[in-house]
Amino acid sequence: LPKGDSLTCYYSPASETITLGIDRAVIVGKAGVSQIDAMPRRVLEKHTTVSGKPCWGCAVKCVYTSGHAREQVIDFSDPDFPWIPGYVYTTGNALDIEISGNYAFVAVSSGVDVLDISVPTSPSIVGNLDTPGAAVGVKIYDDLMYVACAEAGLLVTDISTPTTPVILGMVDTPGQVMGVVVVDGYAYVADFNSGLQIVDLANLAAPNLVGSVDTPYKSAHGIATNGHCICIADWDSGLQTAWLQCVPTAVSPDEIPVSMRPLAAHPNPFNPVTTFTFSLPHQGHVTLTLFDAVGRRVAAVFTGELAAGKHTLPWFPRDLASGVYTCRLEADGAVQTRKVTLIK
Repeated sequence: LPKGDSLTCYYSPASETITLGIDRAVIVGKAGVSQIDAMPRRVLEKHTTVSGKPCWGCAVKCVYTSGHAREQVIDFSDPDFPWIPGYVYTTGNALDIEISGNYAFVAVSSGVDVLDISVPTSPSIVGNLDTPGAAVGVKIYDDLMYVACAEAGLLVTDISTPTTPVILGMVDTPGQVMGVVVVDGYAYVADFNSGLQIVDLANLAAPNLVGSVDTPYKSAHGIATNGHCICIADWDSGLQTAWLQCVPTAVSPDEIPVSMRPLAAHPNPFNPVTTFTFSLPHQGHVTLTLFDAVGRRVAAVFTGELAAGKHTLPWFPRDLASGVYTCRLEADGAVQTRKVTLIK
């Protein structure tokens, strides 16, 4: 957000997604496309109706929006007078979009359409990828495209030849894959009905689920990252964040303990966050869970594989009352517990 004296809340009709530019925000929704001038101390809205069609996704090059069976191009070179220089009908309802070079990759109900956008006024479909289920999201990193296929799981594809994407591998998840980001060889998946799922991408032909983090309503719908933390749109519970300290990293032999060291928490008592620290003698499956005073599970801080060595995991108990909670660590065939006190 730009620096200013106050934070302004702004209403945009039936907004679905937002894309940020240098000095403005572009919002797409069921009523069309809005742009908000984000200069400090002033908020000016410009609105463009896109043929009366709902818009669901947005990517910036001019501005490309995806909506009911068409991809729209909106020219914002003159922010005061945005206009639509071109569009193309897609093979199904367009739900999301990513741009790589002169190509746009549009998630549609039947798969992914590949569009040539070298001439923005006349985009054209030059390729298509059939997916096992409806594609609801796409994310591109270098020559790889990750496709969120809802009930069918996460699809990994090679787009080194953009017009002919090739499926490399896929992995099913407990819920419905709605979005994905990739950091340091791991895919972090917004999995509707199961929260955040973590996928090891070491073998692209056989991606492997290695961990998960519960969200309050287990209804993760959108996901983004800055490389240090994950932000999750969790439907009814709002925005959730998860730190990435849990990603396994190489350690020297001198840092690996002979046996599992005691679980520690600092600070304790705490508000609003405490950090759990522990060390593992071997790589293995780890669960770190919190329980209230009557034994009810209130949080799953981490579940998955961790490498040998020292690990730190933060806990932000956003919606819990003050009180004493028990942290339970299960790893290396052993169980440790520690009491922590939340003070609000």
